[in-house]
Amino acid sequence: MGGKRVRRRKTVPLGSLGRSRSPAPSRPTWPHPAMRSERSSNTVKKSFEGQTQRPSRFSTQNYYRIESVWPNMEHPNVLVFVEFPDPDIPTTGFLKGFKYPDAEVVGFYHLDDGESPEEARAERGDEFTSELEEIAERFEREGVRADHDLVFGHDRVAARQQIVERDAVDAILLPGAANTLGKVLIAARSLPNAERKATLLDIVAEDELLSVDLVHIADPDDPDGESEGQRILKQTASALADAGVPEMRINRTVRTGTDVAFELSQAARGYDLIVLGETERDLGDRIFGPIGEYIVDERDVPVLILR
Repeated sequence: MGGKRVRRRKTVPLGSLGRSRSPAPSRPTWPHPAMRSERSSNTVKKSFEGQTQRPSRFSTQNYYRIESVWPNMEHPNVLVFVEFPDPDIPTTGFLKGFKYPDAEVVGFYHLDDGESPEEARAERGDEFTSELEEIAERFEREGVRADHDLVFGHDRVAARQQIVERDAVDAILLPGAANTLGKVLIAARSLPNAERKATLLDIVAEDELLSVDLVHIADPDDPDGESEGQRILKQTASALADAGVPEMRINRTVRTGTDVAFELSQAARGYDLIVLGETERDLGDRIFGPIGEYIVDERDVPVLILR
């Protein structure tokens, strides 16, 4: 359904990211009455080149879920970041468990020293664009509206950071090899984001959800670390229950350790998705620092970073 209407964008070098752009057009409140039958939307979105394109058609089955999933957002946008030449692609089974209505699939190719974006684009651009189209169509077939971009550069972290800030995305998905989306692990680090993180977890379809486990990594040198961790997890669990997750499916664990990335990687065994917030990172690190990528590399499990 709508698989052939994936929006196309031109490939661009990393250097063109972050330039001044016109403000994004206003978006309608969701679910919009005009979208309750099979038709194209009039919503438009800026491309890398400053052009506007009509978004492709997508399934109506998810329209009535959006308000409960993203109660404070009109039109959430999830950045799906894949790396060429061997991208990790979300499986169909994994995508069936998601509710978010808009995906921005960005392919990144790391340039060798002395290699120009123009040279790489001329040599590999068509091949990579074709693969991106197939990935975006996979999202579309599962009812998730998708567009795609191809970026050439020397620093993938900087590329992601610039795209996130430029497009004001709401979450970032680092794909892994999970074939289902039933077991979710949420890393809860502090109280301020506990309730919001629990609400955003509703992006997972209720009929797919088997368990939601919460983990807090406490500092072993902090005498109050474990008790504070239990308090954080209790509040997060309460917010999850209020959002409709059965209490019997919620489990809580406090681990102690000085290496947060390692501890989360150990806790991530056997899960289909790890959920982090922007604060779940090493001090001084940016959003997309080592923790999320470390987990993907070590466990090959998808990581969703909530902004």
